[in-house]
Amino acid sequence: MANSLLRGAYSVLGLALSILVVPVFLLSSRGRARLAERFGSWNLELDDCIWFHGASFGEVNGVIPIMRRIKASANCPSLLTSTSVSGLEKGAAVTDHQRLLPFDNPLWLGRALKAVRPRCLIIAETEIWPALLEYVSSRGIPVFIVNARISDYSWPRYLRLKFLIAPLLKIPRAIFAASPRAKSRLEILGASPALVTISGNTKYEAAAVELPEGEASKLRERLFMNSDALLVLGSLRPGEEKVWFPAIRKALDTAKRINFLVAPRHKEKFQYFKEGLTEVGIAYQSWREVSAGLAQRDNGRVLILDTLGELSRMYAVCQAAFIGGTLCDYGGHNPFEPAPYGAALAIGPFTSTISDEVELLKSKEALIALRDGGDIEKLLDRLDRSDPELVAVGMRSKEVWQSFSGSSAQIAEEIMRGVAANA
Repeated sequence: MANSLLRGAYSVLGLALSILVVPVFLLSSRGRARLAERFGSWNLELDDCIWFHGASFGEVNGVIPIMRRIKASANCPSLLTSTSVSGLEKGAAVTDHQRLLPFDNPLWLGRALKAVRPRCLIIAETEIWPALLEYVSSRGIPVFIVNARISDYSWPRYLRLKFLIAPLLKIPRAIFAASPRAKSRLEILGASPALVTISGNTKYEAAAVELPEGEASKLRERLFMNSDALLVLGSLRPGEEKVWFPAIRKALDTAKRINFLVAPRHKEKFQYFKEGLTEVGIAYQSWREVSAGLAQRDNGRVLILDTLGELSRMYAVCQAAFIGGTLCDYGGHNPFEPAPYGAALAIGPFTSTISDEVELLKSKEALIALRDGGDIEKLLDRLDRSDPELVAVGMRSKEVWQSFSGSSAQIAEEIMRGVAANA
């Protein structure tokens, strides 16, 4: 009775909120994009499909190795849902259909899925949407959760909601946990230990970009007109420039032999970081303009990566990489994007969403810890004098990344076995 009342209250409240937030979504281009799909206007008919769901770009990127393996063996179309357009764009090349996940309410879910009959639903990380899970369960659609994890930041909130979450964790046929800590937390929340296995995180199986012979040196020449060390500030978030840009200005003023590539996390912030560079007196060039031939490359040492989809190529030619979202309280982004290339990883103290990964890297002495501008200046000094220990740190991070290989094959096989048993 209590559960029925909670479900009813959640449904009514969710429906009201989904309507009330429309003006907020209309305020930004990101919110307006494909907004009708959030209300179930999918216009999609699929008699049979494998359904994947990832919250956003990072989650979708992490499940791509599984998508590829299952697509090769499932012999049916694939559907990708996400709560963000960037997530859909990331998975478009490896799935047949892409739609925004509707707001979590039976009305919108029913509209979207009325002509869609998934063979299974594979959820990336820990997207526990009550209405979604109950809806697919009522239709007999088996659910699998992969790369399951609960960040340090989210853990207290999950504990407070344990009474709501525990019944939902009975729905999945299997949960593939990213780490021992993730398995423990899921079991505390109510998941059956028999259904939770530690399988690692397939996010880190993504293949490294292999530059053809000679292309790496050509790319370096296009980026900077010298052979000095390159530091990439990857997935930089607002606020972090307050620490980084003064240190970069000081390095430039003291003629340090270092090149800098500033790569914002979101395209909406390209202008924000350009203005930030100008405010502290740093001359820079736009990679978009240089690469398109709209500007002649000068001999400056600072570029801003104001294009999308090229960060991996930049990591492939850098000596060190800062992991964005770790100097301000964003929780941190994927540290294993630059690791395949042997880049020395520099990571700040705010790592609540990547705490397992950071602990592993620390245990292998495979990262450089940053706390403030003083630590950044020390790192820049080491880059300037080509400290060989930085190369060693980068090689150790690459070895940690290599240890993740193989998990997607195991997960895909177990999922397809579970789907076959449900047929």
